[in-house]
Amino acid sequence: MSDDDSLVDLDELDRILKDAGSSKEVKSSNEWNTCSQKPSLKKSRADKSIDDFLKEFSDDDNEDWKSSSKVNSFKKNKESSASATKKCSPFVYISASDPEGLTKPSQVMSCDRLRCFSCDFDVVGFRGYRWTSDTDYLFLRNNHPLKEKLKANLVVDPSSSAFCCQCESISISKRTKLDSTSLSWSCRSH
Repeated sequence: MSDDDSLVDLDELDRILKDAGSSKEVKSSNEWNTCSQKPSLKKSRADKSIDDFLKEFSDDDNEDWKSSSKVNSFKKNKESSASATKKCSPFVYISASDPEGLTKPSQVMSCDRLRCFSCDFDVVGFRGYRWTSDTDYLFLRNNHPLKEKLKANLVVDPSSSAFCCQCESISISKRTKLDSTSLSWSCRSH
């Protein structure tokens, strides 16, 4: 059936309805298509990013936050995967004295789940040690991630912590924001 046939049929139907005393007109097929389209129910990127932002900054100790039904249903559905996708925020810290774990806005911790973007290896940390001055790229390349071999270039220093990946190393004695260093490390999720 061609488009002309369908228009003829609609015109004929319109005439029949008018003859029957009805004042309603039949819409053309194009008008029906535009009216019958359903709105998209998929979440937009903005909705997803807002949900991610709220999830990241949710404080597990805050009862007011837990009372939200939307958040509760989201947490119930994604409980197992949500625990593996939390990242340190608003900043990633490494420290010699802070406890290790996930940094939240209300609680600063030294991130223990760092990964290097340059060499694509996990970062290894040593509390109570610092690197010797002869620690270089070749030493790290040959010995990372074997902690026993890496300890050959570590010196005991109770006020410091030593961190390294396969391409870079750092010794720190105070809380340090990764943004303030030249390291290409990031939290890989907790």
